[in-house]
Amino acid sequence: MTNLVTTFLLISIIYFSGCATIFSGGSEDVSLESDPPKAKVLLNGSNMGKTPLTLSLKKGKSYLIEFVKEG
Repeated sequence: MTNLVTTFLLISIIYFSGCATIFSGGSEDVSLESDPPKAKVLLNGSNMGKTPLTLSLKKGKSYLIEFVKEG
């Protein structure tokens, strides 16, 4: 009986953790602002635009975000 309960719990954990990833998605929107505004935003060295800006970033990854403004 305990083996049946343990197996059921293990299957439930695997099933529901997988579904949570599907429902929550693999990315998240991150809003970036600066003072003063219109600073250039570099994501891992690539120009992504100017602030204010919203980027969709993949969850579980590391990013280097830089703000560049002359003056």
